[in-house]
Amino acid sequence: MTSRRTPGYAWYTLAVLLVAYIFAFIDRHVLNLLIEPIKAAYHLSDTQVSLVQGFAFGLFLSLAALPIGRLVDTRKRTRVLATGIGVWSLAAAACGLAVSFPAFVTARIMVSAGEATMTPTAMSLIGDRFPPERMGIATAIYALGLHIGSGLALLLGAFAISHLSALQIALPWGRALHGWQLVFVALGLPGLLVAAWAASLREPTRGAYAAAPLPPVSLRDSIDFLVGKGRAMILINLAVAFALMASYGIAAWLPSFFIRHHGWSAVMVGQAYGPAVIVSGVVGVLLAGFGGDALVRRGVADGRLKIMAAGALIAAPFAALAPLLEAPGLGLIAFAAANLAVAVAAGSGPALLQEIAPAHMRGVSHAVALLTVNVLALGLGPSVVALVTDHVIGNELLVGRSLAVVPPIMLVVASVIALCARAPLRRYRQTAARL
Repeated sequence: MTSRRTPGYAWYTLAVLLVAYIFAFIDRHVLNLLIEPIKAAYHLSDTQVSLVQGFAFGLFLSLAALPIGRLVDTRKRTRVLATGIGVWSLAAAACGLAVSFPAFVTARIMVSAGEATMTPTAMSLIGDRFPPERMGIATAIYALGLHIGSGLALLLGAFAISHLSALQIALPWGRALHGWQLVFVALGLPGLLVAAWAASLREPTRGAYAAAPLPPVSLRDSIDFLVGKGRAMILINLAVAFALMASYGIAAWLPSFFIRHHGWSAVMVGQAYGPAVIVSGVVGVLLAGFGGDALVRRGVADGRLKIMAAGALIAAPFAALAPLLEAPGLGLIAFAAANLAVAVAAGSGPALLQEIAPAHMRGVSHAVALLTVNVLALGLGPSVVALVTDHVIGNELLVGRSLAVVPPIMLVVASVIALCARAPLRRYRQTAARL
Protein backbone atom coordinates (compact mmCIF):
# COMPACT_ATOMS: atom_id res chain seq x y z
CA MET A 1 0.00 0.00 0.00
CA THR A 2 1.30 3.43 -0.88
CA SER A 3 1.58 5.61 2.19
CA ARG A 4 -0.47 8.77 2.09
CA ARG A 5 0.66 11.93 3.80
CA THR A 6 -1.44 12.89 6.80
CA PRO A 7 -2.27 16.61 6.73
CA GLY A 8 -1.17 18.72 9.67
CA TYR A 9 -4.78 19.58 10.50
CA ALA A 10 -5.46 15.90 11.15
CA TRP A 11 -2.82 15.88 13.87
CA TYR A 12 -4.19 19.15 15.25
CA THR A 13 -7.69 17.61 15.40
CA LEU A 14 -6.27 14.56 17.15
CA ALA A 15 -4.56 16.81 19.72
CA VAL A 16 -7.88 18.54 20.52
CA LEU A 17 -9.63 15.17 20.86
CA LEU A 18 -6.86 13.87 23.12
CA VAL A 19 -7.12 16.90 25.42
CA ALA A 20 -10.91 16.53 25.59
CA TYR A 21 -10.57 12.81 26.42
CA ILE A 22 -8.05 13.64 29.15
CA PHE A 23 -10.53 16.08 30.71
CA ALA A 24 -13.26 13.43 30.53
CA PHE A 25 -11.22 11.03 32.64
CA ILE A 26 -10.11 13.72 35.07
CA ASP A 27 -13.76 14.52 35.78
CA ARG A 28 -14.67 10.82 35.88
CA HIS A 29 -11.87 9.50 38.11
CA VAL A 30 -11.18 12.30 40.59
CA LEU A 31 -14.07 10.82 42.60
CA ASN A 32 -11.89 7.77 43.35
CA LEU A 33 -9.55 9.93 45.42
CA LEU A 34 -12.46 11.44 47.35
CA ILE A 35 -14.32 8.26 48.35
CA GLU A 36 -13.60 8.54 52.07
CA PRO A 37 -14.96 12.11 52.57
CA ILE A 38 -17.93 11.36 50.28
CA LYS A 39 -18.78 8.26 52.34
CA ALA A 40 -18.54 10.29 55.53
CA ALA A 41 -20.63 13.20 54.19
CA TYR A 42 -23.48 11.03 52.92
CA HIS A 43 -23.10 8.05 55.34
CA LEU A 44 -22.52 5.45 52.60
CA SER A 45 -21.19 1.89 52.44
CA ASP A 46 -18.61 0.74 49.89
CA THR A 47 -21.38 -0.84 47.82
CA GLN A 48 -23.42 2.37 47.80
CA VAL A 49 -20.51 4.55 46.76
CA SER A 50 -19.57 2.03 44.07
CA LEU A 51 -22.96 2.60 42.45
CA VAL A 52 -22.01 6.24 41.97
CA GLN A 53 -18.52 5.33 40.77
CA GLY A 54 -19.66 2.67 38.38
CA PHE A 55 -23.17 1.33 37.94
CA ALA A 56 -25.23 4.53 37.74
CA PHE A 57 -22.51 6.29 35.75
CA GLY A 58 -22.01 3.40 33.35
CA LEU A 59 -25.73 2.71 32.94
CA PHE A 60 -26.62 6.23 31.83
CA LEU A 61 -23.46 6.52 29.74
CA SER A 62 -24.59 3.39 27.93
CA LEU A 63 -28.22 4.48 27.54
CA ALA A 64 -27.08 7.73 25.95
CA ALA A 65 -24.55 6.04 23.66
CA LEU A 66 -26.84 4.66 20.91
CA PRO A 67 -28.90 7.80 20.22
CA ILE A 68 -25.70 9.83 20.32
CA GLY A 69 -24.10 7.36 17.91
CA ARG A 70 -26.91 8.07 15.45
CA LEU A 71 -26.36 11.82 15.90
CA VAL A 72 -22.67 11.33 15.19
CA ASP A 73 -23.48 9.51 11.92
CA THR A 74 -26.08 12.05 10.76
CA ARG A 75 -25.25 15.46 12.28
CA LYS A 76 -22.32 17.85 12.58
CA ARG A 77 -19.92 15.95 14.81
CA THR A 78 -17.90 18.85 16.17
CA ARG A 79 -21.11 20.45 17.47
CA VAL A 80 -22.20 17.20 19.13
CA LEU A 81 -18.81 16.88 20.81
CA ALA A 82 -18.62 20.49 22.01
CA THR A 83 -22.11 20.23 23.52
CA GLY A 84 -21.19 17.03 25.32
CA ILE A 85 -17.99 18.51 26.78
CA GLY A 86 -19.92 21.52 28.05
CA VAL A 87 -22.56 19.33 29.69
CA TRP A 88 -20.13 17.04 31.48
CA SER A 89 -17.93 19.95 32.65
CA LEU A 90 -20.85 21.82 34.22
CA ALA A 91 -22.16 18.59 35.73
CA ALA A 92 -18.74 17.74 37.20
CA ALA A 93 -18.67 21.14 38.91
CA ALA A 94 -22.25 20.56 40.09
CA CYS A 95 -21.07 17.46 41.99
CA GLY A 96 -19.36 19.86 44.36
CA LEU A 97 -22.52 21.93 44.79
CA ALA A 98 -24.87 19.01 45.49
CA VAL A 99 -26.84 19.50 48.70
CA SER A 100 -27.78 15.82 49.09
CA PHE A 101 -26.77 12.37 47.90
CA PRO A 102 -29.61 12.17 45.29
CA ALA A 103 -28.45 15.54 43.92
CA PHE A 104 -24.88 14.23 43.79
CA VAL A 105 -26.02 11.11 41.89
CA THR A 106 -28.00 13.27 39.45
CA ALA A 107 -24.92 15.39 38.74
CA ARG A 108 -22.83 12.27 38.13
CA ILE A 109 -25.48 10.96 35.72
CA MET A 110 -25.25 14.22 33.76
CA VAL A 111 -21.45 13.82 33.64
CA SER A 112 -21.97 10.39 32.09
CA ALA A 113 -24.52 11.67 29.57
CA GLY A 114 -22.09 14.34 28.39
CA GLU A 115 -19.18 11.91 28.18
CA ALA A 116 -21.26 9.59 25.98
CA THR A 117 -20.52 11.97 23.09
CA MET A 118 -16.75 11.65 23.37
CA THR A 119 -15.59 8.36 21.86
CA PRO A 120 -18.21 7.86 19.09
CA THR A 121 -17.54 11.41 17.87
CA ALA A 122 -13.78 11.16 18.20
CA MET A 123 -13.52 7.84 16.37
CA SER A 124 -15.71 9.10 13.54
CA LEU A 125 -13.57 12.23 13.16
CA ILE A 126 -10.31 10.27 13.35
CA GLY A 127 -11.55 7.87 10.68
CA ASP A 128 -12.12 10.77 8.29
CA ARG A 129 -8.86 12.56 9.08
CA PHE A 130 -6.37 9.68 8.93
CA PRO A 131 -5.64 7.15 6.18
CA PRO A 132 -6.10 3.45 7.03
CA GLU A 133 -2.36 2.75 7.32
CA ARG A 134 -2.09 5.26 10.18
CA MET A 135 -5.28 4.29 11.96
CA GLY A 136 -3.53 2.16 14.59
CA ILE A 137 -1.25 4.90 15.85
CA ALA A 138 -3.99 7.56 15.58
CA THR A 139 -6.43 5.56 17.72
CA ALA A 140 -3.63 4.64 20.13
CA ILE A 141 -2.75 8.31 20.65
CA TYR A 142 -6.41 9.09 21.31
CA ALA A 143 -6.60 6.18 23.78
CA LEU A 144 -3.74 7.75 25.77
CA GLY A 145 -6.36 10.11 27.16
CA LEU A 146 -7.76 7.36 29.38
CA HIS A 147 -4.44 6.83 31.15
CA ILE A 148 -3.19 10.41 31.15
CA GLY A 149 -6.58 11.60 32.40
CA SER A 150 -6.78 8.92 35.09
CA GLY A 151 -3.27 9.75 36.29
CA LEU A 152 -3.89 13.50 36.22
CA ALA A 153 -7.10 12.96 38.18
CA LEU A 154 -4.93 11.54 40.96
CA LEU A 155 -2.21 14.19 40.66
CA LEU A 156 -4.49 17.21 40.28
CA GLY A 157 -6.87 15.78 42.87
CA ALA A 158 -3.99 15.40 45.33
CA PHE A 159 -2.84 18.96 44.61
CA ALA A 160 -6.35 20.34 45.01
CA ILE A 161 -6.96 18.40 48.22
CA SER A 162 -3.69 19.61 49.75
CA HIS A 163 -4.56 23.23 48.97
CA LEU A 164 -8.34 23.21 49.42
CA SER A 165 -8.99 20.68 52.19
CA ALA A 166 -8.89 23.29 54.95
CA LEU A 167 -11.11 25.75 53.09
CA GLN A 168 -14.81 26.37 53.56
CA ILE A 169 -16.85 28.71 51.39
CA ALA A 170 -20.23 29.96 52.60
CA LEU A 171 -22.93 29.84 49.92
CA PRO A 172 -25.77 32.40 49.69
CA TRP A 173 -28.37 29.84 50.75
CA GLY A 174 -26.62 29.27 54.05
CA ARG A 175 -24.61 26.14 53.27
CA ALA A 176 -20.82 25.81 53.27
CA LEU A 177 -18.73 24.06 50.64
CA HIS A 178 -15.99 21.85 52.08
CA GLY A 179 -12.58 21.18 50.57
CA TRP A 180 -13.51 17.91 48.83
CA GLN A 181 -16.47 19.64 47.16
CA LEU A 182 -14.27 22.48 45.93
CA VAL A 183 -12.10 19.90 44.17
CA PHE A 184 -15.02 18.99 41.88
CA VAL A 185 -15.67 22.65 41.07
CA ALA A 186 -12.00 23.45 40.47
CA LEU A 187 -11.47 20.51 38.10
CA GLY A 188 -14.84 20.68 36.32
CA LEU A 189 -15.15 24.28 35.15
CA PRO A 190 -11.96 24.43 33.00
CA GLY A 191 -13.61 21.90 30.68
CA LEU A 192 -15.77 24.72 29.32
CA LEU A 193 -12.66 26.11 27.60
CA VAL A 194 -12.10 22.71 25.98
CA ALA A 195 -15.72 22.72 24.78
CA ALA A 196 -15.13 26.06 23.02
CA TRP A 197 -11.91 24.69 21.50
CA ALA A 198 -13.70 21.59 20.17
CA ALA A 199 -16.44 23.77 18.66
CA SER A 200 -13.80 25.58 16.60
CA LEU A 201 -12.72 22.38 14.77
CA ARG A 202 -13.54 22.07 11.07
CA GLU A 203 -15.92 19.25 10.16
CA PRO A 204 -14.19 16.74 7.81
CA THR A 205 -15.82 15.10 4.80
CA ARG A 206 -17.45 11.80 5.73
CA GLY A 207 -15.74 8.82 4.15
CA ALA A 208 -12.72 10.87 3.08
CA TYR A 209 -10.68 7.67 2.70
CA ALA A 210 -13.52 5.40 1.53
CA ALA A 211 -13.06 3.54 -1.76
CA ALA A 212 -16.41 4.81 -3.08
CA PRO A 213 -18.83 7.61 -2.21
CA LEU A 214 -20.88 6.79 0.86
CA PRO A 215 -24.68 6.69 0.68
CA PRO A 216 -26.83 8.26 3.40
CA VAL A 217 -27.09 5.89 6.32
CA SER A 218 -30.53 4.90 7.63
CA LEU A 219 -31.37 3.37 10.98
CA ARG A 220 -32.10 0.10 9.17
CA ASP A 221 -28.65 0.17 7.54
CA SER A 222 -27.06 0.56 10.96
CA ILE A 223 -29.06 -2.33 12.42
CA ASP A 224 -28.23 -4.60 9.46
CA PHE A 225 -24.53 -3.79 9.83
CA LEU A 226 -24.50 -4.50 13.56
CA VAL A 227 -26.35 -7.79 13.08
CA GLY A 228 -24.14 -8.86 10.17
CA LYS A 229 -20.87 -8.19 12.00
CA GLY A 230 -22.35 -9.19 15.32
CA ARG A 231 -20.17 -12.07 16.47
CA ALA A 232 -16.78 -10.48 15.76
CA MET A 233 -17.81 -7.13 17.19
CA ILE A 234 -19.45 -8.61 20.28
CA LEU A 235 -16.41 -10.70 21.18
CA ILE A 236 -13.97 -7.83 20.61
CA ASN A 237 -16.11 -5.50 22.73
CA LEU A 238 -16.49 -8.12 25.46
CA ALA A 239 -12.73 -8.73 25.61
CA VAL A 240 -12.06 -5.01 25.99
CA ALA A 241 -14.89 -4.73 28.53
CA PHE A 242 -13.54 -7.47 30.81
CA ALA A 243 -10.02 -6.03 30.64
CA LEU A 244 -11.33 -2.57 31.56
CA MET A 245 -13.62 -4.07 34.21
CA ALA A 246 -10.46 -5.11 36.02
CA SER A 247 -8.87 -1.72 35.37
CA TYR A 248 -11.85 0.27 36.67
CA GLY A 249 -12.18 -1.98 39.69
CA ILE A 250 -8.54 -1.36 40.60
CA ALA A 251 -8.74 2.37 39.88
CA ALA A 252 -11.86 2.72 42.03
CA TRP A 253 -10.53 1.00 45.12
CA LEU A 254 -6.74 1.33 45.02
CA PRO A 255 -6.79 4.73 46.81
CA SER A 256 -9.04 3.37 49.56
CA PHE A 257 -6.85 0.27 49.86
CA PHE A 258 -3.72 2.34 50.46
CA ILE A 259 -5.58 4.66 52.83
CA ARG A 260 -7.13 1.82 54.87
CA HIS A 261 -4.37 -0.79 54.75
CA HIS A 262 -1.14 1.22 54.56
CA GLY A 263 -2.33 4.34 56.38
CA TRP A 264 -1.54 6.67 53.49
CA SER A 265 -3.39 9.94 52.92
CA ALA A 266 -5.31 10.65 49.72
CA VAL A 267 -2.63 13.19 48.78
CA MET A 268 0.11 10.56 49.15
CA VAL A 269 -1.79 8.11 46.96
CA GLY A 270 -2.39 10.70 44.26
CA GLN A 271 1.20 11.88 44.19
CA ALA A 272 2.63 8.34 44.11
CA TYR A 273 0.23 6.48 41.84
CA GLY A 274 -0.75 9.30 39.47
CA PRO A 275 2.60 9.37 37.61
CA ALA A 276 2.69 5.55 37.58
CA VAL A 277 -0.73 5.43 35.88
CA ILE A 278 0.34 7.94 33.24
CA VAL A 279 3.69 6.32 32.40
CA SER A 280 2.49 2.72 32.42
CA GLY A 281 -0.69 3.57 30.50
CA VAL A 282 1.11 5.58 27.81
CA VAL A 283 3.71 2.84 27.29
CA GLY A 284 1.04 0.13 27.14
CA VAL A 285 -1.19 1.94 24.65
CA LEU A 286 1.72 2.83 22.36
CA LEU A 287 2.92 -0.79 22.47
CA ALA A 288 -0.58 -1.87 21.40
CA GLY A 289 -0.70 0.67 18.55
CA PHE A 290 2.79 0.16 17.13
CA GLY A 291 2.81 -3.58 17.80
CA GLY A 292 -0.60 -4.13 16.19
CA ASP A 293 0.34 -2.10 13.11
CA ALA A 294 3.61 -4.02 12.78
CA LEU A 295 1.88 -7.41 12.92
CA VAL A 296 -0.74 -6.34 10.38
CA ARG A 297 2.00 -5.15 7.99
CA ARG A 298 3.61 -8.59 8.34
CA GLY A 299 0.35 -10.21 7.30
CA VAL A 300 -0.75 -11.42 10.75
CA ALA A 301 -4.45 -10.68 10.30
CA ASP A 302 -5.39 -11.44 13.90
CA GLY A 303 -2.27 -9.80 15.34
CA ARG A 304 -4.18 -7.19 17.34
CA LEU A 305 -6.29 -9.90 18.97
CA LYS A 306 -3.17 -11.87 19.92
CA ILE A 307 -1.74 -8.74 21.53
CA MET A 308 -5.02 -8.17 23.35
CA ALA A 309 -5.09 -11.73 24.72
CA ALA A 310 -1.44 -11.64 25.77
CA GLY A 311 -1.78 -8.27 27.52
CA ALA A 312 -4.77 -9.38 29.60
CA LEU A 313 -3.13 -12.66 30.56
CA ILE A 314 0.15 -10.99 31.58
CA ALA A 315 -1.75 -8.41 33.69
CA ALA A 316 -3.56 -11.05 35.79
CA PRO A 317 -0.69 -12.24 38.06
CA PHE A 318 0.50 -8.66 38.69
CA ALA A 319 -3.04 -7.63 39.65
CA ALA A 320 -3.29 -10.61 42.03
CA LEU A 321 0.09 -9.98 43.66
CA ALA A 322 -0.09 -6.20 44.10
CA PRO A 323 -2.57 -6.03 47.03
CA LEU A 324 -0.79 -8.85 48.87
CA LEU A 325 2.60 -7.12 49.07
CA GLU A 326 3.15 -5.53 52.46
CA ALA A 327 5.73 -3.07 51.13
CA PRO A 328 3.56 -0.29 49.65
CA GLY A 329 6.23 0.75 47.14
CA LEU A 330 6.42 -2.77 45.70
CA GLY A 331 2.64 -2.89 45.62
CA LEU A 332 2.50 0.29 43.55
CA ILE A 333 5.07 -1.13 41.12
CA ALA A 334 2.97 -4.30 40.70
CA PHE A 335 -0.21 -2.25 40.19
CA ALA A 336 1.63 -0.16 37.56
CA ALA A 337 2.80 -3.32 35.77
CA ALA A 338 -0.78 -4.59 35.70
CA ASN A 339 -1.96 -1.23 34.35
CA LEU A 340 0.64 -1.35 31.56
CA ALA A 341 -0.46 -4.81 30.45
CA VAL A 342 -4.16 -3.89 30.64
CA ALA A 343 -3.41 -0.83 28.49
CA VAL A 344 -1.87 -3.13 25.88
CA ALA A 345 -5.00 -5.29 25.91
CA ALA A 346 -7.63 -2.55 25.86
CA GLY A 347 -5.59 -0.34 23.53
CA SER A 348 -5.91 -2.92 20.76
CA GLY A 349 -9.70 -2.63 20.60
CA PRO A 350 -10.33 0.75 18.90
CA ALA A 351 -8.16 -0.01 15.86
CA LEU A 352 -9.95 -3.34 15.39
CA LEU A 353 -13.34 -1.61 15.39
CA GLN A 354 -12.08 1.02 12.96
CA GLU A 355 -11.11 -1.77 10.56
CA ILE A 356 -14.55 -3.41 10.76
CA ALA A 357 -16.84 -0.36 10.69
CA PRO A 358 -17.66 1.52 7.46
CA ALA A 359 -16.84 5.23 7.62
CA HIS A 360 -20.50 6.29 7.73
CA MET A 361 -21.35 3.89 10.59
CA ARG A 362 -18.43 4.49 12.94
CA GLY A 363 -20.58 6.50 15.31
CA VAL A 364 -23.02 3.65 15.88
CA SER A 365 -20.34 0.94 16.00
CA HIS A 366 -18.32 2.80 18.63
CA ALA A 367 -21.53 3.64 20.48
CA VAL A 368 -22.23 -0.10 20.73
CA ALA A 369 -18.68 -0.59 21.99
CA LEU A 370 -19.22 2.19 24.51
CA LEU A 371 -22.47 0.57 25.65
CA THR A 372 -20.84 -2.85 26.11
CA VAL A 373 -17.72 -1.54 27.80
CA ASN A 374 -19.51 0.80 30.16
CA VAL A 375 -22.28 -1.57 31.24
CA LEU A 376 -19.69 -4.20 32.14
CA ALA A 377 -16.46 -2.34 32.88
CA LEU A 378 -17.63 0.87 34.46
CA GLY A 379 -20.99 -0.42 35.63
CA LEU A 380 -19.78 -3.62 37.29
CA GLY A 381 -16.01 -3.30 37.81
CA PRO A 382 -16.08 -1.10 40.94
CA SER A 383 -19.33 -2.64 42.22
CA VAL A 384 -18.20 -6.28 42.08
CA VAL A 385 -15.11 -5.42 44.13
CA ALA A 386 -17.29 -3.55 46.63
CA LEU A 387 -19.87 -6.36 46.82
CA VAL A 388 -17.17 -8.92 47.56
CA THR A 389 -15.72 -6.62 50.24
CA ASP A 390 -19.07 -5.90 51.90
CA HIS A 391 -20.91 -9.22 51.55
CA VAL A 392 -18.30 -11.96 51.12
CA ILE A 393 -15.38 -10.71 53.21
CA GLY A 394 -17.54 -8.48 55.39
CA ASN A 395 -14.84 -6.01 56.36
CA GLU A 396 -14.08 -2.83 54.40
CA LEU A 397 -10.56 -2.76 55.85
CA LEU A 398 -9.85 -5.91 53.81
CA VAL A 399 -10.65 -4.42 50.40
CA GLY A 400 -7.19 -5.60 49.31
CA ARG A 401 -8.40 -9.20 49.36
CA SER A 402 -11.18 -8.33 46.93
CA LEU A 403 -8.64 -6.59 44.68
CA ALA A 404 -6.43 -9.69 44.76
CA VAL A 405 -9.26 -11.93 43.50
CA VAL A 406 -11.78 -10.05 41.36
CA PRO A 407 -9.65 -8.17 38.78
CA PRO A 408 -7.38 -11.17 37.98
CA ILE A 409 -10.43 -13.34 37.20
CA MET A 410 -11.76 -10.62 34.89
CA LEU A 411 -8.42 -10.42 33.08
CA VAL A 412 -8.25 -14.16 32.44
CA VAL A 413 -11.80 -14.03 31.04
CA ALA A 414 -10.77 -11.13 28.77
CA SER A 415 -7.84 -13.13 27.41
CA VAL A 416 -10.00 -16.16 26.63
CA ILE A 417 -12.65 -14.04 24.87
CA ALA A 418 -10.00 -12.31 22.73
CA LEU A 419 -8.72 -15.68 21.53
CA CYS A 420 -12.29 -16.79 20.78
CA ALA A 421 -12.74 -13.70 18.57
CA ARG A 422 -9.98 -14.74 16.14
CA ALA A 423 -12.09 -17.12 14.03
CA PRO A 424 -15.10 -14.75 13.61
CA LEU A 425 -12.73 -11.92 12.67
CA ARG A 426 -11.04 -14.09 10.02
CA ARG A 427 -14.45 -15.05 8.59
CA TYR A 428 -15.49 -11.40 8.45
CA ARG A 429 -12.33 -10.44 6.58
CA GLN A 430 -12.74 -13.30 4.12
CA THR A 431 -16.32 -12.21 3.43
CA ALA A 432 -15.29 -8.56 3.04
CA ALA A 433 -12.49 -9.51 0.63
CA ARG A 434 -14.99 -11.26 -1.68
CA LEU A 435 -17.31 -8.24 -1.86
